Amino acid sequence: MVPFARSVYLLIQANTLADAGDYQAAIAKYDEVLEIYPNSHKVLYLRAFPLSQLSRTEEQLASCDRALKFDPAFIEAWNCRGLALKDLGRFEEALTAYKKVNELQPSYKEAWNNKGEVLLKLKRPEEALAAFDRAKRVDPQYLFAWNNFGNALYQLKRYPEAVAAYSKAIELDPNYAYAWNGRGNALRILGRYEQALRDYEQAVTLDPEFFETLYNASLVHEALNQYENALADLDKAITIKPDYTTAIRKREELLARLNR
Repeated sequence: MVPFARSVYLLIQANTLADAGDYQAAIAKYDEVLEIYPNSHKVLYLRAFPLSQLSRTEEQLASCDRALKFDPAFIEAWNCRGLALKDLGRFEEALTAYKKVNELQPSYKEAWNNKGEVLLKLKRPEEALAAFDRAKRVDPQYLFAWNNFGNALYQLKRYPEAVAAYSKAIELDPNYAYAWNGRGNALRILGRYEQALRDYEQAVTLDPEFFETLYNASLVHEALNQYENALADLDKAITIKPDYTTAIRKREELLARLNR
């Protein structure tokens, strides 16, 4: 088989394996393609995805950087670089990568959203809010931007506006558990406990392993002096995540309060 035909065949195999979640095998196939075309920036970029799914973040970053070496204007690779740097905790470098995407293609919504997430990590919610707003102006139906817009408003303590943003995210995708949890948090702070509990219940229905939501529900039950319900929530959260220290401490605090 001629090199080009073989590379196409291998690339199809690699993409199929990646889509199926067989990430290790996908990387091996991408590597075979790169043996034929070592300067293929697109293959280097595609290879970064399964690496990210295996939490091989340094290798993901190296693959993105190699792609950029061969095509410095490769927008997706810059975004990929930002994602890897964020996961490595190198937030300022991640912001630089996303800024590059913003310059190359201002309509690339994912980079605005990803930039906003990093800004939230850095406790810069006003800037994050502007980034998420830019993302949803590019695509008014962009679920993640609306949910993150709510997260930024929550961090800014603008809770009624956060409720509205999370409600929009729920409207866009009623099966998105994070939006139900986020709205529940804002409603809890506003003292709208029954509504908060309904949102938390929906989040856990959608994602039974969502241990943070169970912890959040325990805070509402505690505020309502429903301590047995709070303990039940915490027990479920700890069962899912046995090293969940925040829930463990809250459980110990409630048991001490009940003299148990």
